[in-house]
Amino acid sequence: MSISAVELVLADPADVPTLAAMSQATFGADGLPEAALRRYLGRAHAAILSLRRGPEIVSYSVAEFNRRQRRVYVVETCTRPDERAAGHALRLRALLEQLARRLGYASIASHVRISNHAARRLNERAGMERVGRIADYYDDGEAADYFRRALWPRAVPPARTLELLELRRSSRRGRGVFARREIAAGEPLLTLGGRLVVADQVAGMPVGPRLWLVPAADDRSLQNFINHGRDANTGFADGSVTLRALRPIRAGQELLTWAPPLTAARSS
Repeated sequence: MSISAVELVLADPADVPTLAAMSQATFGADGLPEAALRRYLGRAHAAILSLRRGPEIVSYSVAEFNRRQRRVYVVETCTRPDERAAGHALRLRALLEQLARRLGYASIASHVRISNHAARRLNERAGMERVGRIADYYDDGEAADYFRRALWPRAVPPARTLELLELRRSSRRGRGVFARREIAAGEPLLTLGGRLVVADQVAGMPVGPRLWLVPAADDRSLQNFINHGRDANTGFADGSVTLRALRPIRAGQELLTWAPPLTAARSS
């Protein structure tokens, strides 16, 4: 099967029966039932990424986004039997890591049965490291290996952002964000925050297919006052939501930015 023939689509409630059937056929008692999948779809900080050939789901991955720990946790990855060995699961993992970096998360992690050799190989090929083993992790008493991979860049602390930037009146849209001092090209300025929303279009930053990063309604942080412009001097050049200077910025100069969409990872 050709991996280039599939496309990335975020799952929605109509996909739940298919996802549950795939999960339970692959993992048996460990598989996710429909009720659990619906809970993940209803949570602001969870997502189900799927690869499809036409309308058919060939592979999917369920992930939780823990803001406090800045960790993305892979709950489950499953590929249809006739589509295995085509690299779909690895491609999903690459896309998930790209999304995690863009949202400013510091690590990606997963627990795997010690007898699940396919999942262990997937994590190892994705660059994850086994950092621990937990006895009696599963209901039947089997142990789990804990895999983890550090991501970059780390979020910019808010105090650091306030040292670099300030809010002032702008000739563009009333108010804007300006540099307090000279800023070197490539310097990290701030890391955007918010919640994940699945929609065709909302007032927020696009971070994936029908996936948006939306600030809280009462959020008065600097990120919500950065104006956009064709002559942008800041951007998300490293694939994360950590905003960086694209070129040197003078003290007193206004920050302008742009927001590129998430791009699919290439795979051979």
